[in-house]
Amino acid sequence: MTVIDDIKTVLASTAYYLPTSSPEMAERAAAVRSMATKVRAWLPPELQIGDELATLKVDAGGQKGGISPTPWVRVFAERYSPSATQGFYRVYLFAGDGSRVYLSLNQGTSEFRSGHLRLMSSTATLLQRSEAARQFFAGWSGDLVHGLRTDIDLAVSSLDVGVQPKKRASNYEAAKRLRARLRRGHTHHRRSVEV
Repeated sequence: MTVIDDIKTVLASTAYYLPTSSPEMAERAAAVRSMATKVRAWLPPELQIGDELATLKVDAGGQKGGISPTPWVRVFAERYSPSATQGFYRVYLFAGDGSRVYLSLNQGTSEFRSGHLRLMSSTATLLQRSEAARQFFAGWSGDLVHGLRTDIDLAVSSLDVGVQPKKRASNYEAAKRLRARLRRGHTHHRRSVEV
């Protein structure tokens, strides 16, 4: 199987999202792990083993502690993102309805409050950080960022899930910097891949 096959499997099984164990959610979890393994294999060897600034790692999520409507695979440098809740990283974020996946430059969306790690309550803070990062990239080559967008819709609002999963998805949407969208069965623009 290829990464595209894994993406197709994640999208198809996510369309049958349940917050509890099911054959579809087990299939989705296996495909997310498989995808993470393949993405890790794509990384040049010099970026997998090296100093803490250059070493890139890959992590899969969406089923830690519970089954999230929005699975993900992230590529990160531990120094800049010690966990998915902190720092900046590239991430494949899957929409909760299984319609699309985004390749996004995102930031952690949790913070320590009252002695516990909690979802950030201030969407404005996430939006401000995202805008600052976009301003940083504004001076880069137009070819590098041409066609990239800043909007994300993880399609969770209509799902039968609790407040926390909806808030987490909302934070992911606010936390993005730049993204490319890949839709199941469609080609969006020249940076999209038909899956």
